Amino acid sequence: MVFGLVYAAVVGVPSLSQYATKETTGAALGAAYGVVLWFVAAGFVMPIWLDAVGFSNPPPVPNLSAMSLVGHLVYGVLLGALFATMSQRR
Repeated sequence: MVFGLVYAAVVGVPSLSQYATKETTGAALGAAYGVVLWFVAAGFVMPIWLDAVGFSNPPPVPNLSAMSLVGHLVYGVLLGALFATMSQRR
């Protein structure tokens, strides 16, 4: 939910808002957002956080797997497309 709210805030910037309200460009923005999340949050922040809280076997830093990228891309495309669809309904 937090990442979805961050996406809404980012695409609320006037230079991006015109693209975020169309399904195709919204999906593309969402895909880019998913890649950024994969690289920053899943690749670096999560492994460091797991190590900091004492997780017994934290993943290596960076933790950049292809399957994780696919999942983040699917999340981003769906987020962007659904955000655009819901924005048009307002």
